[in-house]
Amino acid sequence: MFNIKNIFATSVLIMLFVLNSCKKEDISSGVPISKFTSDFSVGEDSLTVHFSNISAEATTFIWNFGDNSAPVYERNAEHQFVNSSSTTKKYTVSLIAQNPNGNSDTVTQQIIVCKKPIASFTAVSDFGATPFLVKFTNTSTNSATYSWNFGDSFTATGISNPQHTFINNTNEPKVYTVILSVKNEFGTSASFSKNVTVNLSGIDSHIAMGNPGNAQYNIDFPNNYLMIISQYIISYNNSKRTANWVSWHLSPEWIGDVNRQDDFRANLDLPSAWYHVDENDYSGSGFDRGHLCPSADRTKTIADNSSTFLMTNMMPQSPNNNQVTWANLESYCRSLVSDGKELYIIAGPYGQGGTGSNGYKTTVGNDVVVPSDTWKVIMVLPAGANDLTRVSTSTRVIAVKMPNNMTCSSQPWTHYRTSVDAIETMTGFDFFSNVSADIQAVIETRVDNVPAK
Repeated sequence: MFNIKNIFATSVLIMLFVLNSCKKEDISSGVPISKFTSDFSVGEDSLTVHFSNISAEATTFIWNFGDNSAPVYERNAEHQFVNSSSTTKKYTVSLIAQNPNGNSDTVTQQIIVCKKPIASFTAVSDFGATPFLVKFTNTSTNSATYSWNFGDSFTATGISNPQHTFINNTNEPKVYTVILSVKNEFGTSASFSKNVTVNLSGIDSHIAMGNPGNAQYNIDFPNNYLMIISQYIISYNNSKRTANWVSWHLSPEWIGDVNRQDDFRANLDLPSAWYHVDENDYSGSGFDRGHLCPSADRTKTIADNSSTFLMTNMMPQSPNNNQVTWANLESYCRSLVSDGKELYIIAGPYGQGGTGSNGYKTTVGNDVVVPSDTWKVIMVLPAGANDLTRVSTSTRVIAVKMPNNMTCSSQPWTHYRTSVDAIETMTGFDFFSNVSADIQAVIETRVDNVPAK
């Protein structure tokens, strides 16, 4: 028989299980542990790093990358580090991990970002006669190793600032391409090259004081083409069909009693594909075939004098500029040589458009550019040896700029004196670049005022 008392006498245990879909980390109330890994800790500029978050007991994450960029509030992160400085830079990356109760933990890691290597070097001089000793100065940055190739089968490794002697056994000037290859600590490489021109033995170094504009003995530089002649050096401009400049050394060894040859002619040593200005291009123009290196500065031999009549040594010059003011300065230079001096002279045309005996013109002949001005820079030294080493802050330097017109002769050449710096600013050339910068800073700012006729 059913007895209701038995029901109340029986113990009944009822259990309720409630489950939800939340992850353990979402209801974490323990102490968070911040931790992450990265695929790179060291690298080169513009380094992209992926960060993997392996923190525990946390729901909120804050990334700071140590480079003033905005924080990132994601579980995992990716960031690009750009090093705009000139040296290796360290960035401290931090990850803050928090739980819902406000507890947090922070962990940091350094990311090192190096600069890519930049190869560069300078040479004391890039032109000389064989045997030619050149000292190189390595100006590379962010580099750990160095390797030199001198272009003549000789190399050097592990030497930062080498010196090398170039030999030219041919019968014409020879160009050696010197290459510096560098690597940083990660093996990334860079290279830089520079040409060294080695002339024949015994040829005067007409650009011992420097190569203005870094003219190249290379057909790929048609408007700054280096032409090496025993008697002078030319930077030729194929677009203007005149020289940019002519540089020569004037000393007693170049002066003799040879008559003027007057054999004006085209220079057949120009590349064959270029136009060759000849003796007729100036005919009837009202402009003289004006010498840059003067005929009277080369009178030791017939060959010396004849070389000055190559049309690459000419510019369309107003008669009153060429025959009066310019000629008087040329004579004055030779008088200094007679007084025991030796000179390094650079001369050239500037601008476009001058006035000759037949009026104003911008070109003559087959598009030969008529300059608006003529200029000359002269360094005066006592006769001697090792000329470059004897240049000092007291060395006399003369610079002139003359208008290429018929009124130029109304003033003596001394009226047109200016500073070398002014001629450099006008032309863009760097004169006397082989002279130390401290000495250049003095002699190139000075305007010559020595009384002269």
